Amino acid sequence: IKLLSDFGPVTSVSVLRDPATQASKGCAVASVSCQSHGEQLISALHGAVTLPLAQRPLQLSWSRHQPTPTDPQLAPNQPSTDPNLSLSDQPAPPPCPDPPSDPTPTPDTGPPTLSPPCPLLIPVVPTAPPTSVKLFVGGLPKDVSVDQVHSVFSTCGCPPEPEGVCLLRHGDTGSSTGAAFVHVRDKAAADVAIAALHGQTLLPGGTRAWKVQLADGEEARFETKVFVGQLGPGVTKTDLEAIAQPFGTVEDADIITREGISQGCGFVRFTHREQAEAAVQGLDGQFIVQGAHRPIVVRFADTQRTKERKRVQLQLQRQLQQVSALAAAALATETNSPTINPSPGPEGHAPPAPPLTSTMEAEGRSTKRRRGGP
Repeated sequence: IKLLSDFGPVTSVSVLRDPATQASKGCAVASVSCQSHGEQLISALHGAVTLPLAQRPLQLSWSRHQPTPTDPQLAPNQPSTDPNLSLSDQPAPPPCPDPPSDPTPTPDTGPPTLSPPCPLLIPVVPTAPPTSVKLFVGGLPKDVSVDQVHSVFSTCGCPPEPEGVCLLRHGDTGSSTGAAFVHVRDKAAADVAIAALHGQTLLPGGTRAWKVQLADGEEARFETKVFVGQLGPGVTKTDLEAIAQPFGTVEDADIITREGISQGCGFVRFTHREQAEAAVQGLDGQFIVQGAHRPIVVRFADTQRTKERKRVQLQLQRQLQQVSALAAAALATETNSPTINPSPGPEGHAPPAPPLTSTMEAEGRSTKRRRGGP
């Protein structure tokens, strides 16, 4: 409350807690006196300060958002009936009354200062997003040098960034693994390098073709394709394009079908990453498509590398299930196999042992035979 009250009166603050353990979920719902105070809070604190012991900046937004649909296929999402979400079902506060007219003009103080209004807050130093792109290069000769890799990339018109070549080495021996990471200036340079160098053998002593591709995590940075789920059964490709067009230029849109029947989902590809991000933030969970029963789902589509990783994980999971089933069947067979026991005697008792005298006589006859006796 002390942190928020510096911007105006705070009516109440409710910390969201786990129903079972009563542990804090790391978020809260606050009620302010009017809308302008809330807007000041969001403008000054959202993403600009970090509390001690927190790992990320504060995230502030209105607890409930009901945007006006821009397409007739969409209807505003209804509030959840989940009792655990009741604190977030509060509408935005009413706008503040107009202040009395003052003939004295108020000087423009500019945007809110980032000075922490409370000693608990630590200002976040804004940093520009990285523009360079990281490439993975494999198939290099074991004795390759940084200068050689730099020279090859410079020859094709996409020189690496300063100190942008990192040769990968074994941790125990320090010898080269035949691979490297190369940072180029932007996505266009990365595309040129991949088209010119991938599959080529370019250095003396090399016996393998180079493998040049975006490093892990880089492909997702430039993904413009989103998955759209929970569509109504009657939604067509044209309807899907109309839903996505308010957020940017749609390059392609497809409805997933099986035997000509819509599966209630599809994909949309935008021209720029920022347009796809706007679609995810503006549509996901905010509306219900006419004919559907749940809010629309909009998220970034899986990259090709993510699909491959999931496919391998699924194969391993199936193999483990098969091994477990075989082991369980073998254990059951061993448990149910019959045990060979000696034949029981009369009334189920063990057969009686031979008399001691008979045993001694038999041993005596055997000794005489060995000695040549009668």
